[in-house]
Amino acid sequence: MEKYVVKPNLRMYAVYEVTGEQKEVIEDFSETGEDGSTIKIVQELNGLVLTSERTSTYKIPKMEFPVSETVKEEITLSKGTKLVYVKYRGYVIPEVSLCTLEEAIKDLEVLKEV
Repeated sequence: MEKYVVKPNLRMYAVYEVTGEQKEVIEDFSETGEDGSTIKIVQELNGLVLTSERTSTYKIPKMEFPVSETVKEEITLSKGTKLVYVKYRGYVIPEVSLCTLEEAIKDLEVLKEV
């Protein structure tokens, strides 16, 4: 009998590591769709506090006026937290564990010996 594992995810992620010393805007993104909808994301990291503001405007079918939504979030992070970039959301805490390419290769090499 041959052993199998789940095929590794080969997608690479842009990662921003929180040191607790940063004070900067880490994301300032805006885009306008072909239908006139817009999204704007501004995220600022101040020490361990990540502040995010997402504003979107769009039209709901059969309504004559545009809808505008603004969501503001503030989260306190721990030193060493790794944030991943997700388009239209900005930097977020990943839902899965991440590691460097070297760490992934090391883990897979261990499996060869099992």
